Amino acid sequence: MKTEHTDVVIAGGGLTGHTLALLLARGGITSTVVDSSESIQASSVSR
Repeated sequence: MKTEHTDVVIAGGGLTGHTLALLLARGGITSTVVDSSESIQASSVSR
């Protein structure tokens, strides 16, 4: 198993979680989004 480092773990892969991940990335902060859902729903994907 590979170990990876992340600055922030975001619980919840909905719109808010992904928006937060994007804003953090723009600021140079790495993040990992975790969600209990097994797949990405259309409502969670931005276009």
